[in-house]
Amino acid sequence: MKKNLRAGLLSILMVLSAAAFRAQQVDVPEPTFMQAPEYSGYQPQYKGRDPFIPIQVPTLNQVSIMELDYHGTLSIGGVPMALFNWRDKPDTRFVLKFRKLYDANGVWVDGVVGDITDKEVVLTQGNQKIPYPRDQRRP
Repeated sequence: MKKNLRAGLLSILMVLSAAAFRAQQVDVPEPTFMQAPEYSGYQPQYKGRDPFIPIQVPTLNQVSIMELDYHGTLSIGGVPMALFNWRDKPDTRFVLKFRKLYDANGVWVDGVVGDITDKEVVLTQGNQKIPYPRDQRRP
């Protein structure tokens, strides 16, 4: 029985050693690393305009609230209104109603909002804010 065991072990060793001699080693190429890109970090590519920059719409007759003179308030049908005119052109009049400033033709002046309270009339344009006391009246 020892002979059979030795013969069996010897045959297993020969098979394994023969398999090891017949196996070929395959060379695996090492990975080539690409060079780093020219920019580092994330750089988004924008298509179109930046949504955080306000649109600049050129207007021919843009009115500044600094150029307006306050004349007083009135109420028609329960709707409070404030009257203004332009200093450069006194014939050009403006009316503040429903928090918007309208010219004499009823066209809304873009970018100007206002508020009429019991104590004052406030005009706001961009970061400019001008309060007018309601008791202040000019001829």
